[in-house]
Amino acid sequence: RGNEDESFISRTNYSAIENLPSLGKDIDLYYRLALVAEDSSMRYTDAIKIEYGKEKDIFVEQNKPNPFNPTTTISFRLTRSGIVKLTVYDIIGREVLVLLDKKLEQGRHSVDIDASKWPAGIYFYKVRMGKAIVTKRMILAK
Repeated sequence: RGNEDESFISRTNYSAIENLPSLGKDIDLYYRLALVAEDSSMRYTDAIKIEYGKEKDIFVEQNKPNPFNPTTTISFRLTRSGIVKLTVYDIIGREVLVLLDKKLEQGRHSVDIDASKWPAGIYFYKVRMGKAIVTKRMILAK
C-alpha cells in the first residue's frame, strides 16, 4: 500500500448478461461502472453505448462531433458483408456527396467528412445496405 494520494490503474475485463424485452424500435442503452474505494466513495467510468433493438444488418451512429465545423466522422457497424452506399443530402433533399458506394466487410467502419466548402446548415446522411436504410441529421455550424 502506497501513498494515499497515489492512484493505480487496473485493466480488467467484465461481462454481464441482461435479459431485455423485445422492442418495436431501436434504442441506445448506456452503461458505466461504479468504482468503489475502501472508504465507500464512488467514482464512475465514462458511459459506453450499446445499440439495442430489432435484428438488422446495419447500425448507424450519430456523427461526431455534431454540430461540427468543418469536419465530422460518421461511424456504423455491419452485421454482415454487403454493398453500402453512404450519401449526404442538404435540407431540401439535394444530393451533396456520395461518400461510399462499395462492398464492405462485416464490422465497424468510419468515414470522415470535410465540409469546409459547404454552407452552414442542416444536412442528412443516409446509409443504405440492401433493403436497410438509416438516415440521421447533422448540423454544420460556421
